[in-house]
Amino acid sequence: MTDRYPDLIVLDLYLAQPSGAEVLRRIRQDGYQGKVIVFSGESMVSVLHDVQSLGLDKVVHVPAQIGDCFDFGELMIAIAAALKDDGREHHHARIARRAYELYEHGGYKDGHDVAHWIRAEREVTL
Repeated sequence: MTDRYPDLIVLDLYLAQPSGAEVLRRIRQDGYQGKVIVFSGESMVSVLHDVQSLGLDKVVHVPAQIGDCFDFGELMIAIAAALKDDGREHHHARIARRAYELYEHGGYKDGHDVAHWIRAEREVTL
């Protein structure tokens, strides 16, 4: 893979104009062969079915009801798993794993994902 492309793309299928599905189609047509994690919910089942043929590594489900909390831990685990490279853990995967450990240690309280990520980045980089 060239420097032109990231190792991983996290894409929200709820995007509009262009749709998340169209974005995925375009990046694949442009030659992107990397990992893709998508956000999807129950209302996006037909769209999800259509884009699976374009290559998805993980689908992270978003809450169906307004006010339900999104599980950032699930996203961090998906990122860590997608970035594993033939048994060698990618730098970003180590950061994601550490951020999730901080989330667990904090009692799974939402709202601290950025702080956990920054602390994990600092710890993993040292």
